[in-house]
Amino acid sequence: MAAAMWAINQREKKRKESVGVESSPGGSDQPVRRQKTFREKQRTWRHNLWEKDKSHSWCPKQQQVYDFYQSTHTQIFVAVLIGANFLVNVIQKEIDPYPEEYRRYRQLWQDLEDAFNVIFLIELILNWYGKWFFSFWNDGWNIFDFIIVTNGCLNLMRIETGVSFLRMLRAFRVFRLLKRVKSLNKIVVSLGKAVPGVSNAFVIMIILMAIYAMIAVDTYGEFGQDGTYTVPQIFWNGTQEHITNVSVSSITARGNSYGYEYYGSFSRAMYTLFQVMTGESWAEAVARPVVFGEDPAFAYFFFYSFIILMQIVMVNVVVAVLLEKMVEDDGSKDEEAAGGVESMETLASGEQSGAPDQWDCATGTRQYPEPSTDVAELSRELARVRDDVATVRTDLADMKQMHATLANAIDSLTAQLKRSGGLMPLEA
Repeated sequence: MAAAMWAINQREKKRKESVGVESSPGGSDQPVRRQKTFREKQRTWRHNLWEKDKSHSWCPKQQQVYDFYQSTHTQIFVAVLIGANFLVNVIQKEIDPYPEEYRRYRQLWQDLEDAFNVIFLIELILNWYGKWFFSFWNDGWNIFDFIIVTNGCLNLMRIETGVSFLRMLRAFRVFRLLKRVKSLNKIVVSLGKAVPGVSNAFVIMIILMAIYAMIAVDTYGEFGQDGTYTVPQIFWNGTQEHITNVSVSSITARGNSYGYEYYGSFSRAMYTLFQVMTGESWAEAVARPVVFGEDPAFAYFFFYSFIILMQIVMVNVVVAVLLEKMVEDDGSKDEEAAGGVESMETLASGEQSGAPDQWDCATGTRQYPEPSTDVAELSRELARVRDDVATVRTDLADMKQMHATLANAIDSLTAQLKRSGGLMPLEA
């Protein structure tokens, strides 16, 4: 009981702090509530509507439709359809990757596309009806489904928008599978929560790359602009060293000079450095001409430092920050759950520190000690109580044994009296 009263007192204290309680000179607490902003009022209004959506059915049979759509069998069926649609798109791009008017199985692909569009439209209507209204739009995955299915409906009605981006959205249907597979959904949500932390590392990467790009434009932007560049070739004949300058063409396969094509502007230099950062097929065309050019020492320093900073350090920093944010998200949930279980166990076991102390007549409230002040005293008192209980149990056992001995003696004396004098038997 004391632990429960302490918990109620602490909850009341937090409530007063949340609304801003000021203590008056007379000792009474006067809550000072600040006015809510328009954004807070709007958020509260939306929250109330969403809670009403959860507790009330706006449409006939809405709860039954919601239960049917959220059932495991329905979700597995929709997930299989999404995977089948993605597989059909992959097969079509492999065996019939021609423009639509020249495809060999044009009618087959169109019929399959229409069938998937109709099924996904029915699935969206069931989801929309079951979560009508605000609960549906409160979920970002539902908004994504609505955009994808709307694009499919335009294709189903043979409406040509002329926007190639809308046709590309068909390939993104497979992303709808992420919200139905919990393990995949967990990764996506963790990535979304890690974006703020990773963005800082990205900003540093972009700044460093921009600095290197500007240096590259100033240093190598005019490299080989006359169509050739000189490469020194060194020969050793056994007695002395011979250096011969050889003129090499600096014209690329696209007819531009080397410096103009790779480092002629800031954007081209940035793209070239992105290619260097990936470490894929860049050295021969990007670095070796300037390494064998007029100032190889600076070229070595330029590319060495860039690779160490970007490819070895910063890329790993981004990965480390991303993993840290994902682990922190899981760890915070585990700690919160463990803390909740521990607090419940502590409350149930009655080990909550801080028992009622006294009644304050001035304020009309019961005063409680601080949670961590008398834990040791309570532990010692509990140990003394346990010792007293053990002593009482021992005394009770001794008393029971004495009572049994006395009862046996009385029975024996009564039997003797019956045999000897014919007296009335004694009643125990």
